[in-house]
Amino acid sequence: MIARSRLGGGRPLYEIARATIEERIKAGVYKPDEPLPSVLALASELRVSGITVRRALTDLQNAGLLRTVPGLGTFVNSTRRFVRHLNRVRDQHYGAFEEALHIGKTATTKTLSVELRDPQDPAFAQFNVANAKHLCINRLIMIDGEAMALEHTFVTMPIDQDFIDDLSNDLMYRVLRKRNLKLSDNHLYFDAAPASPQLSALLGVSVGYPTIRHFYNPVVKSGDFSIYGVSISPFDRLAYKLDLPI
Repeated sequence: MIARSRLGGGRPLYEIARATIEERIKAGVYKPDEPLPSVLALASELRVSGITVRRALTDLQNAGLLRTVPGLGTFVNSTRRFVRHLNRVRDQHYGAFEEALHIGKTATTKTLSVELRDPQDPAFAQFNVANAKHLCINRLIMIDGEAMALEHTFVTMPIDQDFIDDLSNDLMYRVLRKRNLKLSDNHLYFDAAPASPQLSALLGVSVGYPTIRHFYNPVVKSGDFSIYGVSISPFDRLAYKLDLPI
């Protein structure tokens, strides 16, 4: 139950219920392979309403601590976060894949498709995307065997076939290094949106998962072509760390 001494602090009951459940997760009372008690059981134990418990559980799901499996119950989310240190950029094309290798993780990629497709996402309007046909390379990034991100790389057409082959078979930053292409414009933009059925299948998250992270990064703009990128990952798997001087 929620101790009476904790009720006197003026905090909403759902916050107190959420903190109590979170403390139990940290203490190992609730384990990833065992479902949490039902909403009715928690409400009775904590002496709050079922609505209060549901709100507390929703907050913890949105924070990435819990996941709900239809028909089975609510479980502690055992997914590990991969933290990308933005200060550890050794060159202009240093990305999450190279960060993983740097800290000793296993990183692999899988090219899913190469197609003609315009970057229709409204967020690209932030970067004045060129009004031209684009080649889109779709690639899945795996870190320690877990789907970490789906990357879309857009390149304005026309480009030579050798460049297309390079981008289809290797990571973009390696191709740019090989061709000595320099970063000309680099504005980072983060967004979040629900997962589509396709993303749910590729990244192993629930349909409608509310916090899929979009990381947009225009890489190169030259007189001949432009390259734009977006990396899409589950919000509770990938985090970014940036240390700023005082």
